This record gives sequence, structure tokens and C-alpha cells, in this order.
Amino acid sequence: MRPRLTRSPFTLKLAYNADDVLADTDLPVSPQLYEHYGKALRRSVDVTFTQDNGSGLSDRLRANASWFAAHKSAYVMQALRDVQLDPTIPDDQKPDALRAMLRLFDRWTDAEVNTATARARTAKQFEEFMQPDNARLFPNLRWIASRSADPRASHTKFYDRVWAKTDPFWQTNAPGTEWNCKCDIEETDDPVTDNSGVPHHIPPRGLEGNPAETGQLFSENASYVRGTKGVERDCQKIEQKALIRAHTDRVVGECEIDGTSRPIHTAIWGTKEIANKMFGNPDYWHRNQVYAHLEDYLQEAVYVEGKDVDLGHNTNAKRLKLKSHFSKFHYIRIKAWEQHYCVIVAEHENGTLYVYDIEKRRASQ
Repeated sequence: MRPRLTRSPFTLKLAYNADDVLADTDLPVSPQLYEHYGKALRRSVDVTFTQDNGSGLSDRLRANASWFAAHKSAYVMQALRDVQLDPTIPDDQKPDALRAMLRLFDRWTDAEVNTATARARTAKQFEEFMQPDNARLFPNLRWIASRSADPRASHTKFYDRVWAKTDPFWQTNAPGTEWNCKCDIEETDDPVTDNSGVPHHIPPRGLEGNPAETGQLFSENASYVRGTKGVERDCQKIEQKALIRAHTDRVVGECEIDGTSRPIHTAIWGTKEIANKMFGNPDYWHRNQVYAHLEDYLQEAVYVEGKDVDLGHNTNAKRLKLKSHFSKFHYIRIKAWEQHYCVIVAEHENGTLYVYDIEKRRASQ
């Protein structure tokens, strides 16, 4: 059954914390709005992918949710500033007008969360349906009618029709290409129906593409993205702080080194270093998710080599001091989203292993 979300607790909370949000209107992005929008949208992925798989699809969707939340929070802040500066609204009425504006965006958030949940489920289904054994036994897909009491006409033309799994139709059409879509699909070995006369469907802006292929809950054409270019850097600063708070002083997994399985820890200095290196990187959203879910990727990790620490020509005094406490670096290869990363693990002089850095590598490295 498709996961269903009622009005999110975060949405209700915003109504009570409106004053706090409005106090941030001098900032390009409200940290409170960004954190809450991102949390609500990422939960859409979490309720669908209760267990992450090795493909990294769920992390790609979470990264896209954070990206979308960045643009939405900037868009909302600009709308609030416009209300504050509107000369046609009396000053004594502006607080109520601002709260009404927030409530409007709250209602939109409900639709976005529901749609994100539908698209996450579609992505998971397609990934499972395209597995070789499934594709061999059930080569086709049937479009299942919407569960909505008031279905819109845009998808009714697809009801009970069957296409091959390999049909290009699925690249641009799937449940979730409409807001609040409640359609579904199922595998079948029934023959393909005659779909030659089925009219083409144009999805709303931002809901283009099959999320299993694009890794996107929302595309770059989403309305919030227009006029909010460059907000990623502001949100990356917020993400940096959140990353440091959430992923410091924890055990992220184990790795077999010299025949012994040993735990790998995180420390605040390592998390700060990784967060700083990610900042401004176009791959930031993805690397953030790699680090946040490192324990999942380490399960399939490959130990490459270990090297003694060489203080050598390091001119960075802070980094030199840090390195002086380590005896060895271990290089571990992981794979996420068809990309290869190298997790550099530092072995402290007392034998404890810490995540030191994460670098993107070629498959041969």
C-alpha cells in the first residue's frame, strides 16, 4: 500500500513559530524554514525506503529533497519580504498578512510531501521491477487507477493500459507526475495493450521525468527555482552546522584491517574538515548524504591499502598538528550512485580509527 502522510507535525509547528520565522526575514534563507521543509520532504523518502539498498537511489532522492527545500525556503522568505514592504498593507495588518502567507505555503507543503512520497514510491517500484528476474517473469507494467475519490482527467487515459517495461513511455510518464497523484502500477505478464491513440501527457513544472532514472523528486523546472539561484551556498552553511551536530562522535561502521574487524569513528575535527571541503562543491548535496549514511556504504566497502603518515611538506600548521597524532592512513573504496569514493581513515596513535576525509575517485583508483 502506498504510504500516506497526513498533515505533517512540522506544518502545524510553523503556525505557532511564525514570529521566529519572521525574525529571520533579513536572511537570504530562514534556517528554521529550510530545516523543516527539508525534514518533511526527506521523510517522504524515509517512509518509502525503510531500508536503503546499495544503489544509492534513496540518498539521491534525499539530496534532491534538500535541494528543493533550499529553493522553497528562499522563495518563501522573498514572499514574506514582499509583504513586509508592500505599501498597500497597513502596518498594523502586516503581522496577520505574514502569517496568512506562511499558512498558504504550509498548505502547499502538504501537497509537496504527498507528491514526493508518491514519486519516491514510484522510484522504488521501478528499481525493483527492472531487476533481471522480475523483468524476465513480468516483462510489462499495468497502470492502476487512482485511489482518489475525485481523480483528475490527466491520468485516466492510462488506466488499465499495459506497456512493456522497456517502453520509452515510462521515461516521462509514471505515478507522481501530477500533484497529489494516487495512481499506481503493477507488474504483469499480460500482453501490451494498443496504446497508439493515447494522447501525450505534459506534467506540471517540476514533476518531469521518472524519478527512478533522474533521482529527482522535483526537477530544475520547479517554480521555486526561478528567481532563487545561488541559494545553495546559503543552505550549505546551514547544512554544515547540521552535519557537525548530527554526525560527530559516533561509530559509522567496521572495516577489516590486517585480518581484524575494527570500528570506525567520527570526530568533530573530521566532520568539520569534510563539511568545509564539501562547501561550494556542486556535488555537495550528494556527498552530504554519503557521509550521513556512511554506515550503509561501508557494509560493501573494499579495503585498498594502508600507508604510514608522512608529515613531509605539509605547510598547514593546523593540519600538521592533527596529523602528528596519527600513525597510519587507511584507504577504503565505497560506491554510491554509480560513483566511487575513497574514505580515508586515520589511525590514531592509540589505535582508534577515525574518518579523516572522503574523496571522489575513479573506479580504477
